[in-house]
Amino acid sequence: MKRALIVILFAFLIFNLLLAYPIKPVEYDNKLSHRSGNGNLRSDRIVPEWEWQVPPQALVENYADYFQCFNETPVAVQPGEDGGVYIVYRVKDIQNVSELYYSYIDNTGEVLLTESLGYTGYYPDAHVDTETGDVFACWHGPLDNATGNYMLYDLYHLNGEPGNWKDDPILVTDAEIWHNFYPDEDSNLFWPQVKTGPSPEPGMRRVYLVANNQNPSTGSVNLPSENVLLCYADFDADDLSAQSDLEWNYTTIPQFDGFHNEDPYWARPMKSWTVIDNQVIFMGYLMLEDDNDDQMFCLVNDNYGVGEWQDYYQNWSYNEENPVYYLPGSPEPHYLFGDNEVRQIIMHSSHFNLVPAHDNERVTWAGAMGIVFGIGENYFYDPLAFMIYPKTFSFDLITEEFSFIDINPPGANPDDDIPMKPWDLDEDGEIDEFDENGYPLWAQEWPIFYYVPDLALSSNQYYLTTNEESGLMAYIWVDGQKAAAAEAGIAGYEGWEDTPELAICYSDNSGESWYEPIFMNANPESENYCPELEGMIPCFAYPGDRIEMINDDAIIHLFFLDDNSYGSYHGSQEGENIGSTFEYAAIRILPVMSDNVNEIIPELITAQNFPNPFNPSTTIEFVLQEAGKVKIDIFNTKGQKVADLVDKEYNAGKHQVNWQADDLPSGVYYYRIECEGKSISRKVLLLK
Repeated sequence: MKRALIVILFAFLIFNLLLAYPIKPVEYDNKLSHRSGNGNLRSDRIVPEWEWQVPPQALVENYADYFQCFNETPVAVQPGEDGGVYIVYRVKDIQNVSELYYSYIDNTGEVLLTESLGYTGYYPDAHVDTETGDVFACWHGPLDNATGNYMLYDLYHLNGEPGNWKDDPILVTDAEIWHNFYPDEDSNLFWPQVKTGPSPEPGMRRVYLVANNQNPSTGSVNLPSENVLLCYADFDADDLSAQSDLEWNYTTIPQFDGFHNEDPYWARPMKSWTVIDNQVIFMGYLMLEDDNDDQMFCLVNDNYGVGEWQDYYQNWSYNEENPVYYLPGSPEPHYLFGDNEVRQIIMHSSHFNLVPAHDNERVTWAGAMGIVFGIGENYFYDPLAFMIYPKTFSFDLITEEFSFIDINPPGANPDDDIPMKPWDLDEDGEIDEFDENGYPLWAQEWPIFYYVPDLALSSNQYYLTTNEESGLMAYIWVDGQKAAAAEAGIAGYEGWEDTPELAICYSDNSGESWYEPIFMNANPESENYCPELEGMIPCFAYPGDRIEMINDDAIIHLFFLDDNSYGSYHGSQEGENIGSTFEYAAIRILPVMSDNVNEIIPELITAQNFPNPFNPSTTIEFVLQEAGKVKIDIFNTKGQKVADLVDKEYNAGKHQVNWQADDLPSGVYYYRIECEGKSISRKVLLLK
C-alpha cells in the first residue's frame, strides 16, 4: 500500500535525506526554490480577469472545522436565470451537538435563508434535479433510534420558493438492508452522495444515493475497501408533491465487492461518481497492497445503475529521470535525488468529485501527482520540497482511454500524458535554473490547505465545476504551499503564517487547456491579496456544482470555512477549538478574448479612475487602441447595474468620463468598459 511505501516520519525522512543527498541540495535550509514570490515557476499563461460577484458573506458559526460531503460538493445550483443556490452543511456547536443546516441564495446573490433542518447528521450532500428545480439532500446520522443514510427534498416546484421541505426524512439505508448483502457485517455505511438523472420509466426521473462501506475487508488484509451500496428510486413531480418516501431498490457493484472480499485481491478505490443520461460512472484510482503500482480505474454501467458494469484499468506510476547536475568548479556529477530511483505517482488525492466533460463523451476528476524516490519497495517523499502538483484525470467513454493534463504548473506540453518535470518546464531535457550555489531549482506546489504531512492524505480537496453548454470548467483547491514554507521557517515566507490561499484554475474549452490559476489570500503584502478575505483562514472550500453564465461572464459560487485557528481541530486536534464561520461568496470571471490561453492579450482598452476611494465623484480615464462604440456601466457587488454612464462612438486615444455617485451608498462598485466585443472591469470604493 502507498501508506507503506511513502513514509512521512520526519526523523527517518531527515536521516534518509542525509544519506540520499550527500551534497544536501534539498536540506531544510532554504536550498529549495522560491520563485516568483510564491514558490511556483510562472508560465506565460494569462491569469483571467475576475471580480467579486458576491463578496464573502458569513452564514453561521460552527465548531466542526472539517469536511462536509467527502467526494462531492454540497453546493447545488438551480437551472435557469431565476434559479438560486442551495448549500446543505453540518454545524456543530460548542457542546459538540451536530445539526444539519441549509442556506438558500437567490439569483441576485442575497442569502434569503439560513436555518436548521432540525436533524442531527454528518457529511451531507445536495443535488438539484434539473427538471423540477427541487433539491435533494442526504446525510448519515441517527433519527428515532435508527442510524443510517437519510434523504430529504425541498418542494421548490410547488411555489417557486425554498424552505418547503418534506415533513419527514426518508431512511434509505439501515442495518437490515445491508444485511441482505453482507449478513455478518455491521451497517457501517457512511459518506452518502445523491444525484438525479433520467429514468428508464416513461415520464419519470431517477434519484440515486451511494453510501460507502467502512467495514474491514473479509480476508487477511482486513482493511476497509469502501465498497458501495447503490440505491435508486424513480419519481415524478406528483410523487414529490405527495411527499412520497419513494420505492427504493438496492444493488452493489461486483468489482468493488471483489476488492472487499479480497477476490482476487484487496484494493481501496479512491473514487467519485456521476450520472450521464442512462450511464452511471465511477472513476478514481486504486490503492493497492504491498509493492503493486496504483491503478487508474473507471466503471461504467449503461443501464441506469442496474446489471453489468464494464471495468477499465491502467497502471499509473511513471518512472522519472534523476536529474544530473554539476557544481561550479567540479567535474563530478551529482543527482538531485541521490542514489535513488524516482517516480511520479498519484498522491494525497482522496477527496474529489467526478464531472461529465466534452459533450458528455468524457468524465474528469481533479487530483494531484507527486514525486517520490527510493530503492526497491521503499519510497519516500520530501514534504518541504513541495513536489505535489494538481492534475485533471479523464476517461474517454468513446475511445475507452485514460488521459491527464498538468494543471499547475503546466510544463511545455501539459496534455501529452507525460508528467511535467518541475525542474524542466520548457521540456528541453536540461534543468531550467540553479541557485547562486549551483543547486537545481524547481517549481513548487503543495495544493493542500494544511502543512502537516501526516494529515495530507485526509485533508486534501480538489473539486471541479462546469458549464457543459459553454465548455467552461473550473478547478478549485485550497493551496498551503506558502503557509507550509512559513511554518517551516523558510526565508522569504515571513508573513505567510496561517495563510492558506483559495486557488481557482479556469478553462473555457472543456478542460483542454487552462489559464494561470487565480490565487486569493489575506496577506496584505501579496500581489494576490484580497481585502475581502482580511483576517480569514479559508479552508474546506467547495464550488457550486455548476458554473452560471451572466452576459458571457462565468459565475462560480463558493462555499468555504473561515477557521478561527489554523488546522482541523475536529478532524485531527490540530489548531484550537475556538470555532469557525461558514462563508458564501461568488466570483465573476470575465471573458478572455484569445484563442490561445498561453498568449498574452494586448491591452486594447486600458483604464483607471481618480480619485479612488472617492466621494461623491470620480473621473474614469480610458485609452482605446482603435475607434469603436464604447459602453460604460456601473455595478454593485451583487452584479446589479446601478448606472449607465456611456453608450456612444469614440475615436482611438485617451478619453475621460465623470461619474457622479451622489445617490448611492458607500461601498465597493465596479465599472465595466466594453468596446467592439472586448471589455475590462475595475473596482472603485465610494466612501461618504
